[in-house]
Amino acid sequence: VMGDMVDRARRALDAGSDMVLVCNDRSAAETVVEALGDYSEPASQVRLAHLHGRGAVSRQDLCASVAWRDACAAVAHLMERPDLELDG
Repeated sequence: VMGDMVDRARRALDAGSDMVLVCNDRSAAETVVEALGDYSEPASQVRLAHLHGRGAVSRQDLCASVAWRDACAAVAHLMERPDLELDG
């Protein structure tokens, strides 16, 4: 409806997207990569670089952290099933 995959990818990038996903169509993905091979947006590259992280955290350190324990407790609370009573 909005053009071929290259058109849609270019429009998404022009609209401010930092990346585009081309799923379940290897041929289309290869075509997009070839067509947009010279695409460059410095601000986007900086944002994507920040996704890389600041170093690895060991699983042991993660599990020992207060933030991890708090997150686990919050998720456990969300997983609790409330007692339901039916009127009637």
